[in-house]
Amino acid sequence: SHPVYAEDDILKNVTHRKLNDTERGNISMSCASIQTSLKNIQRNDSKTRVILGTNYQTLLSNYISPLNVRLIKNNLPDSTLISIQSETITSRNSFTNLFVTYSQRLESLISIDCKNQPTDFYAQFNIARDARLKLSSSVRELNDIIAEYGTKVEKIKEKLKWYASK
Repeated sequence: SHPVYAEDDILKNVTHRKLNDTERGNISMSCASIQTSLKNIQRNDSKTRVILGTNYQTLLSNYISPLNVRLIKNNLPDSTLISIQSETITSRNSFTNLFVTYSQRLESLISIDCKNQPTDFYAQFNIARDARLKLSSSVRELNDIIAEYGTKVEKIKEKLKWYASK
């Protein structure tokens, strides 16, 4: 019995090639070191997720939202900043969901006995790798959104300096 995940339909697009005997043998023989590496990756990825998640939340709670509220209170609302805030929240939620999915996939991969089930292990490896690629893409997207927000804030600062000098 295999666990069922919400994103199973999405991941059916992951292509699996058949392993030859040599590849199956290599996985079986290297199983212990593969498992150790995967557990190290899991531990490091969990730490990274906590750091990123905390940083994203801090940016939203301490910088993005308060600045947007302050601009609105001063009758200087900026629809682009508000839109970017909404995009940031959506992307941060997507990041969180994708990390949970990736973490579940990695945990399933680690639980497979690669010594005796190299083909199943390889199939789950591809699923976990695809989930990690989606997560990585989410991080890049979120970082790009935050960078866009920073650029827009700099433009507003210049505009306010210009108004103050008049």
